[in-house]
Order: sequence, then C-alpha cells, then structure tokens
Amino acid sequence: MITSNDIRRILVDGKTLAGVEDIEDDSEILVDSFSLAWLDHSLRTDFGVELDLREVRAEDFSSINRIAEYVNALTEGAVAASGDGR
Repeated sequence: MITSNDIRRILVDGKTLAGVEDIEDDSEILVDSFSLAWLDHSLRTDFGVELDLREVRAEDFSSINRIAEYVNALTEGAVAASGDGR
C-alpha cells in the first residue's frame, strides 16, 4: 500500500511542487505535466507501479490523498486482474 507520506516524499524529492511539504494531505494541489512525469517515474522505480498516462484525470491528482487513493486503486485492480489475491 502506498501512503500519502510516500506520495509527499516523491513530490518533495522531485522538487516539482513548491511548498508541498507544508500542506495538508487533503489540500488542493495542481499537478502539472512535469510533476506527473516525475510521479510516474518514481512510482515505477520505487514501487513497480505504472500509471496509464492516457487514463489520468485531473481530479484523481487534486490532493496528496487523492493521488494515494488513485494509485492504490490502480494496484488493487492490477492484482485482481492477475488473479493474485495475496
């Protein structure tokens, strides 16, 4: 499970969103294309999760919590599709 702290760390490490270290997990953010590319790269590298950038909706990336929820739903869907219900 990828937590909001994991998402925050990725965004802070990538220096893609100014002040992200100081906002609440539910605070609204605007993820631009560079931030999205960094998230995609970091999620693949750190967690083995690939975003389908053709399917990304802005509302799924409107807060740190929403990003974490989206990524976890994506990984749960991949597990269900593979039949690996561990």
